[in-house]
Amino acid sequence: MNQTTERLQCGYAVRFLVAAGCIAVSAVTARLVMLGKTGDYWLWAIFIAAACGIAGWKLGVILCTRWKDLKQLDVLRQHGPYDRREYVAPHEAVRQVGSNGNGPNMWGTP
Repeated sequence: MNQTTERLQCGYAVRFLVAAGCIAVSAVTARLVMLGKTGDYWLWAIFIAAACGIAGWKLGVILCTRWKDLKQLDVLRQHGPYDRREYVAPHEAVRQVGSNGNGPNMWGTP
């Protein structure tokens, strides 16, 4: 596996763990607020629940983007960047290969 894929997978794993942690903290804090177990710190608890919820949402969006990148890299790894042959017009092929000094008319008489 190449370094680019390894870095993307490492970043994906770290963001996944952080997003899961944010969502868990947000859910637990919201549940404590609903049960009334926060006491005098209910404003702080609401702020923590909202901040962690927003952070979890944004990290989830980043995770989707990273997942798409990993999927594209996997396709490139399996098939290579030039999986399909590309049509090249004959006059372009002559320019690419060379025409031995005959100019654009490869089949002309010398």
